[in-house]
Amino acid sequence: MRHRHALLALLTVLIVVACAYSGFMAFRPAGLPFDVIVEDAHTAVVEPVANIPLPPTLRAGDRLDLTALTRPARIAVSIMHLSSYSFPLGQTYEFVIRRDAIPVTVSVTTVDLGTVSHAWWFEWTTLSFSLLLGVIALLVLWRGRDRAAAGMALWAIAFLVGLAFQHAQLSGLLGLSAWLGANVLYLLARCGFYIMIESMLGPVLTPRTRWLWRVGFLLLLAAGAVTRLGGPILLTATGWAELLRPQYGLVFSMSYLVPLALLIMNYGYADSARRLRLRWMLWSSVIFVVNIFLNNTAVLGPRVSSIVTNAALVFSLSGFLYALLRHRVWMSRWLLIVPWCTVA
Repeated sequence: MRHRHALLALLTVLIVVACAYSGFMAFRPAGLPFDVIVEDAHTAVVEPVANIPLPPTLRAGDRLDLTALTRPARIAVSIMHLSSYSFPLGQTYEFVIRRDAIPVTVSVTTVDLGTVSHAWWFEWTTLSFSLLLGVIALLVLWRGRDRAAAGMALWAIAFLVGLAFQHAQLSGLLGLSAWLGANVLYLLARCGFYIMIESMLGPVLTPRTRWLWRVGFLLLLAAGAVTRLGGPILLTATGWAELLRPQYGLVFSMSYLVPLALLIMNYGYADSARRLRLRWMLWSSVIFVVNIFLNNTAVLGPRVSSIVTNAALVFSLSGFLYALLRHRVWMSRWLLIVPWCTVA
């Protein structure tokens, strides 16, 4: 019992610290005064940011020669692929652009991005969904009772700590390590989300059906890990950025589609009491997974995508929290580590 409470206390501290750090850093956005879109394996295109003037040495549409960049500059491009707001203020990078086939080296220094249009919306929605994730994590950590609650705890805690890693304003190899660490945690969060959905469906699924869905999930999870973790490593080491192109964000997102499809396809087979419990989870999951796809592909543009997806996160997490409070998916006595150990 003493070890159990020590574990719960340790995880509680982790949740509170991660929540506070993510919320605080949301109000201190710093980054490069432009966005980049990876065009092909060796080229990224410069795009201006609203209300932030481009440096005099850069023009909209300039193409970065990724193979000619120094390691710190390649790492910076990798970090921008995940978050444009997570750089140390005042850090200078050397970028190589090609104009008329002539390489030109330009120096660019990170700036305060708090003046970006709608930055206040980004800051407050980031704080809001960090707090919502923290509340969900603490509720299922202390009041959860079954495997579904264990999955939700794993999802919420891994997602929250991943956000904290994502907001770490680091450069160089430390910045790359935080980038990779955030994505490892996001992969772990996907496992928790799948465990939560599968467990909530209960006897609706046959053993053979469970096995097939699990295999599909793990295959897509592995594919996402290759693209998301391999992309920045290959860019940093060789200048090859193919896996950072926007379409590969679909691969990283697909593993979330499996538990969502599992829930949608089997919702109608559940009994009326279970369907009532699943209804809010279903709609919240739809909003959440659509948000993940938008965020990882940036189809609306890097800045607009971050604003839209932050708002979608607040709506979806509010739905998950309502499902917890309204339908009581936890009980007062639950040992966190036991349900995890029983998951096949």
